[in-house]
Amino acid sequence: MDLIAKKGTAKVHAKWSPVATCQMRKEPTVWIDADKVNGPNFSVEKRKEFVGVCPRKVYKFNEVRSAVEIEDADKCVLCIECVRFANAQGLERAVKVGERDEKFIFTVESTGVMSPEDIVIRALGILREKFRVLAEGMDRHKSEMM
Repeated sequence: MDLIAKKGTAKVHAKWSPVATCQMRKEPTVWIDADKVNGPNFSVEKRKEFVGVCPRKVYKFNEVRSAVEIEDADKCVLCIECVRFANAQGLERAVKVGERDEKFIFTVESTGVMSPEDIVIRALGILREKFRVLAEGMDRHKSEMM
């Protein structure tokens, strides 16, 4: 049995794709009303419990200030556990989570053949070429219609 190595592209077969996975999601927004969450109506123990409720570790407890702070809003997956906890403690509208429509996070995981940066740059080059061909075709069609 002979083993033969072939060079190919993902257009022919997925086994030649340098991408393991890619994901696009809107950028999350996280907002806390510091006056409510860090105020006298919310004990230090409840603040620590609030931080622990988040499964993605979006919040941190600042020991020096005894205050809840947003550590990394990008980790938020909109599970709204923090909102539920705050509401259950009588702090309605103290926490808001959502998404920004105008920004997104694009993650590319490589198989190791190429770096994620190279994959995206090459993909944009291919897309640019396809748009160029499309624009030429539209111009040709436009001139034929006249």
